[in-house]
Amino acid sequence: APAEGPHTYRVRAVDAAGNADPTPASRAWTVDATPPDTALTESPAASTTANTARFAFTASESGSLFERSFDGGPFVAAATPETLSGIGVGPHTYAVRAVDPAGNADPTPAEQAWTVEPAPGPPPVADAGPDREARPGILLLDGSASRDPAGQPLVEEWSEDPANPETGRLRVATVAGRTVHQFLARRAGSYAFTLRV
Repeated sequence: APAEGPHTYRVRAVDAAGNADPTPASRAWTVDATPPDTALTESPAASTTANTARFAFTASESGSLFERSFDGGPFVAAATPETLSGIGVGPHTYAVRAVDPAGNADPTPAEQAWTVEPAPGPPPVADAGPDREARPGILLLDGSASRDPAGQPLVEEWSEDPANPETGRLRVATVAGRTVHQFLARRAGSYAFTLRV
């Protein structure tokens, strides 16, 4: 069998008188058994909330065509760039291989694995209640009106305003099985607190 590379075949006729065709028929061809290499030049991040993914790819041999496989499916014709849409939540894979003009396919396709994460829902809403008059004694900080749209339990985090008449008296206590935040005010004044949930 001819070796890999360019080749030429020439043939001429010679008649009974010994006259040879001065313009032999010839055929040139190239034996190409080397597959191309494929590279991904654009792909999604390893973790994303987007339900679309854009891919771009190249081949080491000019004139190559491409085939791709999504989530282990069959390889189908593809063109660069390609955008997939409607991708569901969960792990996914994308593989692409180049096929050169001689029909050699890359035996090691370029691959990308990524995960589509659920889109985050609306954040919880902190509700510290209405302003109240502060008198000397224990102030109960009540954030029970706070809510989470997803229905998840909330943890209250209270902090003091440094401009308060006195600071450092914020305490966490348990009342009737419920965790509450209290502030011991030893004198009247205007106190401000911040609630995070």
